[in-house]
Amino acid sequence: MQSSYVEPNSEALYWPSYGLELGRRLRILRIMRGLTQERLAELSGYSRNQISNLERNQNRTQHSSNPSMKMIYSLARALHVPPLVLLPRAERLVLARCDSGASTELAVKATWPETAQDVSRFSMSYLVGDAPSTEVRESPPFDLHLVRPDGLADDEWGSLIDVAATLSASEQKILEVLDKLEKREIKDQEEPGDR
Repeated sequence: MQSSYVEPNSEALYWPSYGLELGRRLRILRIMRGLTQERLAELSGYSRNQISNLERNQNRTQHSSNPSMKMIYSLARALHVPPLVLLPRAERLVLARCDSGASTELAVKATWPETAQDVSRFSMSYLVGDAPSTEVRESPPFDLHLVRPDGLADDEWGSLIDVAATLSASEQKILEVLDKLEKREIKDQEEPGDR
């Protein structure tokens, strides 16, 4: 199998293909979190136009977008995801051209998502901006969470917590199995003559 690897600073790097994939990932994550472009702009400290331009892979001069590291990290913080999730081919060698849409999932090998909360929608209060518009919380509120109902006995609440912990552990095991299956599938695709 011949590789088309190029040095990251090479003139042969076709940046628009990477910008297109970054924009696609940003849009998917924004929608997954239930955010509008306006709300993501408020949370990240950028304008709605900048968010829109990134998603469309354009800048003011109609060239491919080229966000700064600060912008990538600000967006990742606002979306409550590791920056790696936004970056195309971040866990692989850099190729001359990024295969846009080749990977239809956002999962990365840095073990993300780790919990259901990682891919949950933000709570309605966070979406509409009850908090100050520029506040990005270290742990924003999500729709999926445990709230102790009034009148629930301690032992019942403890049982509920145990069930949630079991579900979380099961979820982690499922993610590990899926990761192994994906690795096996990739290996099978790379070595089709061995079968």
